[in-house]
Amino acid sequence: MSSDRLLRLRSGFSPRVGCALLCAVMLCSGGCGKYGPPLAPEVFSPQAVGELQSSLEGKTLVLRWRAPSDDLRSRALRSLDSYRIYRKSVERDSQVLDEEVEFEVVAEVPDRSFAELESRQKEARELGLPGHRVRLTEEFIIHEFRDDTLEEGTRYYYRVVPVNQGDVEGAAPQLVRVIVEGARSETSVIAYSELGPNVEVEDFVIED
Repeated sequence: MSSDRLLRLRSGFSPRVGCALLCAVMLCSGGCGKYGPPLAPEVFSPQAVGELQSSLEGKTLVLRWRAPSDDLRSRALRSLDSYRIYRKSVERDSQVLDEEVEFEVVAEVPDRSFAELESRQKEARELGLPGHRVRLTEEFIIHEFRDDTLEEGTRYYYRVVPVNQGDVEGAAPQLVRVIVEGARSETSVIAYSELGPNVEVEDFVIED
């Protein structure tokens, strides 16, 4: 296993993101003044979506999730633009590791939570109220994607990746598996470890 692949295994992110995070930490810890060098854009990328769920309505896949509120530093997000839906179709589960069968972007779902939260926080501050106490209702937090292009006899894997307004992708540590076999069709949200003892997080990192 190469050093790049090992880095992705242990961190859950690509070497590019990992190096950016490491450099940002080193720069911040090494500075003696109040202000340090600008942080790498990757550290502001969103954490993973919450409560990812999948279900089937006939031959239509329905994905639902909660909008993340923090970035990779566990601080409030500075921006959140959309959710990039990746899909890979395979004939058998072992092909999910096949680099020649690539994940493709099938949709970009706009985020509804961030702009609404910013707007309501601004209104609260104008009224002399603390903006950080503003809470959104579920209609702005819960997002959904439907895929009605599933083909019989095919297995699919999906990733839901949050993207900030700088087009920097965030974390996506889970996969959605879909098996389309008539009345026996099924779907589930799975962790990488469920695919087998030798399956690594690194194998699912999407790189430009």
